[in-house]
Amino acid sequence: MRRSHRRPLLALALAIIVLLVVAFMPPSSLARPLGPAGAASAGSSGSTGADPSLAAAGEPADGPEIDTEVEREIARTGRARTVVTLNAAHSPARSGDDRQQRAASRSAVRALLASLPSGSAAATGEPDTLPVVAVTIDGQALGALRRSKVVAAVEADTTLRPTSLASSTVVGTPTAVASGWTGAGGTVAVLDSGVDSSHPFLRRGTTSRTIAEACFSTTTTVSLSSCPGGRPMGVGDAPRPGAGQPCDLTLSRMCDHGTSVAGIAAGGDGRTLPSGIAPGASIVSVKIFGHDAADPSRIGASLSDVNLALQWLYNRRADLPGLSAVNLSIAGGRFTGPCTRSSVQAFIHQLATVGIATIVAAGNDGYDDAVGMPACAPDAVAVASMDDATAARSPWSNISPKVALFAPGERITTAHAGGGYLSASGTSVAAPAIAGAWAVVHQRFPDMTVTEELDQLRSNGIGLITDTSIGRYDLPMVRVDLALRPPAGTATENGTLTTVTPARLMDTRALPTIDRLFSDTGAVRGGETRRVRVTGRGYVPSSGVASVSLNVTIVNPTEAGYLTVFGADAQRPNASNLNFTPGSLSSNMVLVPVGADGTIAVFNSAGTTQVIVDVLGWFPDAGVFRPLAPARLMDTRDLPTIDGLARSTGAFAPGESRALRITGRGGVPDAGVGAVALNVTVAGATAAGYVTVHPNGTPTPTASTINFGPSQIVPNTVIVPVDALGRVRLFNFSGRTDLAVDVMGWFPTSAAFGPLPPARLLDTRALPTIDGRFSATGAIAGGGRLDLLVTGRGGVPATGVAAVAINVTVDRPTADGFVTVFPAGIALPATSTVNFAAGVTLANATIVPVGADGRISIYNLRGSTDVVVDVLGWFR
Repeated sequence: MRRSHRRPLLALALAIIVLLVVAFMPPSSLARPLGPAGAASAGSSGSTGADPSLAAAGEPADGPEIDTEVEREIARTGRARTVVTLNAAHSPARSGDDRQQRAASRSAVRALLASLPSGSAAATGEPDTLPVVAVTIDGQALGALRRSKVVAAVEADTTLRPTSLASSTVVGTPTAVASGWTGAGGTVAVLDSGVDSSHPFLRRGTTSRTIAEACFSTTTTVSLSSCPGGRPMGVGDAPRPGAGQPCDLTLSRMCDHGTSVAGIAAGGDGRTLPSGIAPGASIVSVKIFGHDAADPSRIGASLSDVNLALQWLYNRRADLPGLSAVNLSIAGGRFTGPCTRSSVQAFIHQLATVGIATIVAAGNDGYDDAVGMPACAPDAVAVASMDDATAARSPWSNISPKVALFAPGERITTAHAGGGYLSASGTSVAAPAIAGAWAVVHQRFPDMTVTEELDQLRSNGIGLITDTSIGRYDLPMVRVDLALRPPAGTATENGTLTTVTPARLMDTRALPTIDRLFSDTGAVRGGETRRVRVTGRGYVPSSGVASVSLNVTIVNPTEAGYLTVFGADAQRPNASNLNFTPGSLSSNMVLVPVGADGTIAVFNSAGTTQVIVDVLGWFPDAGVFRPLAPARLMDTRDLPTIDGLARSTGAFAPGESRALRITGRGGVPDAGVGAVALNVTVAGATAAGYVTVHPNGTPTPTASTINFGPSQIVPNTVIVPVDALGRVRLFNFSGRTDLAVDVMGWFPTSAAFGPLPPARLLDTRALPTIDGRFSATGAIAGGGRLDLLVTGRGGVPATGVAAVAINVTVDRPTADGFVTVFPAGIALPATSTVNFAAGVTLANATIVPVGADGRISIYNLRGSTDVVVDVLGWFR
């Protein structure tokens, strides 16, 4: 298991990491493929996007499949523990109710056993609704089974190991929870090492989230049962309190595996971090892991015990309200094709027919073309791990056409059995994220079948491109918030903004981007237009994207000039996004259409400059934001506008306020406009000051849009509501200054976006905020971080908020550096929001997801600086 305990000491923690990684990598001898290597998967979680099928395989024409490990074990010891599956287990013609199927299965298995040579086989128990039985056999029995016309497969009753243990913010949990979708009423079954039901992370106040427990861990010659009293339950037994508690932690630290897995699926509350994906869901703890007889620090589950646990869930499903997902964070072996005739497929398929999905970790061997058992089962939903810091596959995660989804699986904080928390990595972490997402989507769409829900999660995921030694995969990363949208073809409101963890898409310097593309490409020359791909990168989908929200930074330009960022399909407009002077460092948010090929264009007017592009979010086709080719609507200098209006009107005087009509100009319609996105540029100011843009007809707020010094040319983006006549108002505080205004797009009146008059939410100086909170908090030191509450303030609702549009101002920084704004509760992203030089006051707008408890985080790189935050609007 890839993990690091936060307690007790770091040195001991690192030792545990090494020991556990070595101890629990699945041996290559486990669970060998039953079929020919390299067969293409026809399973329900293939990567081709074809319609998944839950139809079971019919009777094979070429006799039973025999696991080679069975033959080797008999050669070594004379006998082997096996799981025998009859053809009828996979037959689509199976009929009758559970009682009739149980009788038919037992009759068929008894007939088979009676046909074997006397004394050659000993069965463990009887089959239930499926004709599958654990049998210890010798060479004579193996020969008879090989010749049988009724046997589908003979598998080694192998030991499956736990796979190793990003964040819920990355997969959209805060947004889903804020909208009321927590998985409430649903249940996730965790088949693992047991769950510590007393852990605070897995309780709701004084009530445990674990509603039922069971244990199927059998003592054999190689394994010691972890069930109470050493006695596993029967598949017809009622849930047994205490049976699903963790195995012996004094013997193996791995006994906290199930607790950690349960925490990722359904721990926490969805508002504070860490949090599970479905904090409203309940848990069923089914203990399947026992201790190795030779080395009790190792734990594992036999294939036959996994099958018994799956059968128990099927039999007792009426006692487990809302059960929709089963999590199996185990793996063994290397399967390049589907294990169609494996016994575990029959049990997984049986659950799928009653609407219960089985989510399985792909394994941690780094295979480019294979997964482990039981992820190879055609009806298993196989899950691979990705790193949310790089938006890339974890290098040790298995991947193959069988994998259905990616989920974050590196450095995840979750519950540690016995109390406290740990940080863990592996496909064990990724699988329960999907199990939790399954419960949330099932709450939203309770009538969906397993196939339909898998399609809903896949079609609303964010595609990640993975190049491997055998080719390229394009697999979706789960986004639970997006999967709550009505399925394609049903009536829905226009799509809204989807915020992402800020990600660097271009850095012309020799510095990394999120996927190493568009890095170290060299400064942009004067007159050059450079295209940058934005779709399919940094959590932006590869299709269905109309426009993106970007933060664009220029570094060390050699001459005065400007950048224009525009849709790659459009003619370069007469507008600018960043204006700069030699040697300057500045940033600006840009809302820009995306070209048909998924690119945007960046034009530099003069000299050379390094350029950085960070993505903040994206708007879908026909979404709540309507992007436009930038168009100049106002220039107080004697320079042209799009329609000749608001041109050469003269500089703003100190204290002057002017109204500017936006609607009906530059592509903005005359009616139906709630707010507009504008780029406002200050040019040639005679004194230091600021400009505020706000809705016409409202009092000038205590907020600023652009802060500037004498003679500076400074741009900034603002999202501002318009009045009934489609106007905004611009106010200049001091000195005289020219202003240019470019429109970038407009927002229709919609419940999905709430534009607001600017309101001050933070002022680290001794100056007031809208409600008196977060005022005079003191400058943010270098390396310091401030968590700011944004919900329930300044017109932002207390709940149901996915992201906020804000203006961030740095005032009098003591050193060159930058400030990064990001969702509270996640790791610091490798991006910047406001880039500044010492002593310079600068502002930049940004759109940021709301993180833990309705907060955002503000990080300062070096020196110290005062920071001011004004809210401009919010997104549902």
